[in-house]
Parts: sequence; C-alpha cells; structure tokens
Amino acid sequence: MSKEKTIKREVDSIVECAGELGCDNLTIVTWNEQRTIEKKGYTIKLVPVGKF
Repeated sequence: MSKEKTIKREVDSIVECAGELGCDNLTIVTWNEQRTIEKKGYTIKLVPVGKF
C-alpha cells in the first residue's frame, strides 16, 4: 500500500462497510506493511500476510 490512491480506496471502503455492518474490528491484510490508521472514529490495523 505504497500509493496514496490505494490507501484511500482500501481505507474508505472498509470504513463504509464498517458503518453499514456495525463492525469495529477492522483489518487490512498487506504484503509487508504493519501499522494502524485512524479514520472517522475507526481504528484500522494493517497486517502483513505472514502475520495474519
């Protein structure tokens, strides 16, 4: 997720789904990136596939 366009697409999508489904445990599986993103009151964990 090195490109800002990709990050925006993935984060916006998961936040929209979380709102519709009432979820708050949000995880995006990546190739090698591990970090946390805060958006619209949600905490999204980025986890490398090897640790998933």
